[in-house]
Formats: sequence, C-alpha cells, structure tokens
Amino acid sequence: MHSYQLLIASFSFVGVANCLKAGNLPFAFVHNNLTFGSLERRRPQLIKRKHATPFISSEEQPLQNKYEPSEEQPEIINKNLITTNSTIILPFPAAVAFDAFSDVTRQPSWSPWLHSVSYVENEVYPESETEWKMKLLGFKYSWRAINTRLVRPYVIEWKSTSGLRNGGKVLFEPIFSESGEDGHCKMTMSMNFIAPRPIILMFPNKIESIFREIILKRTLSQFREIVAAENVT
Repeated sequence: MHSYQLLIASFSFVGVANCLKAGNLPFAFVHNNLTFGSLERRRPQLIKRKHATPFISSEEQPLQNKYEPSEEQPEIINKNLITTNSTIILPFPAAVAFDAFSDVTRQPSWSPWLHSVSYVENEVYPESETEWKMKLLGFKYSWRAINTRLVRPYVIEWKSTSGLRNGGKVLFEPIFSESGEDGHCKMTMSMNFIAPRPIILMFPNKIESIFREIILKRTLSQFREIVAAENVT
C-alpha cells in the first residue's frame, strides 16, 4: 500500500475511534462499510431475523401438533366424484329382494354393464371381498369391494378396496298392505364413484344423469323383472 493510502487509512480509523468515544458512530460503520477514497470494503453482516409472521400467544391460538389435522381444515372433495340414486317399487317382500341382491355373483344378470362378479381370497377380508369387472362405453374397468353393512332385510352397503373407486347403499323399505302383509317394498339404490377421465371427456356435465337413467334405472328395472318371475306363485 502506498504511503498516502496508509495516511488516509490512519486518519479514518482515528476518526472512528473518536466517534466511539463520543458515542456518535457514523452511519457507514453501522452498515459495516469503510470507505477509503474509491476503495470500499464490505464485511458480511450477521442478522438475527424475527418471526416472519406476528407472534400469536397460546391464549389466542393453542399449540397444535403438526401431525394432527386441523378441525378447521376444509374437507377435500374430488371434483370427479359423482353421486346419484334411483328408486323403484318391487312386487315382492323386502326379504326376497335383500336375499337376491346380496348374492353379488348374480349381479351381471340384471346389470348388463357388468361382465362378472366373483369372490376372491384375501387374508384381510376373508370370504367377503369380491372382484367386479365391467365394460362401459367401450372401456373396461375393474375393482375389488367389500360389504361394510348388511342388515337383513333392510340395508346393504359396500365400498371398493382397490381399482375404480366407488361405494353405495341399497335400502329395502317394506310396504304393508291393509291386512298387514309386506308383499311389496320400495328399493332405493344410491351410488358414488370417481368418474374415469375418458368418460368425463366424452360426457362433460352429463355423467350423473347418464349413469342414473341408463345404468341405475335399467339395473333396478331388470332386477324387478327377474326376481318377480322367480317368485311367481
């Protein structure tokens, strides 16, 4: 370093020392800048940052385990979830309807869109899991399902365990005659499923009505015809 630069530097440090004694620290020094003519030296600054968001006391917001879901968190709903239902009056008792419909291997006989339904061996759901295969609008789909509730002769509920996501419920409500006999019943079938993307692209905004009119109503109508013919006395 040249002699004139050393002289300037010594004057600068003397000036800083005098300011320190007087309690008047230059603004440049606060920001770790020492300027010597055209020469500038910057030191790295260590900054202790405060919270990015305002602190909220435990009285205002209780501490919550980050692994526990918040009760205020809105339920996530799949935009492709389709829910529909259909009802029909059956000319036979609820017990007859329940026994016929709960025999899932018979489902393809009144549901033309189903190719097959069979029981499968599974250690998790022994003797209760079934495999369903169908062909709809040229597309093939399959899934496995279990019954989640069976209350003879009133309720059948199910849900899928793999494959095409779906679930549903069938209610059988006895209709009693004046003599007290339950010779008829009302059958209501409700279903919900995640619509496959190809079906959505083919029928945007019409899937629910198509499924209700073409699949559910046709299934219930054929179920009534087949089971009624079997129970003619």
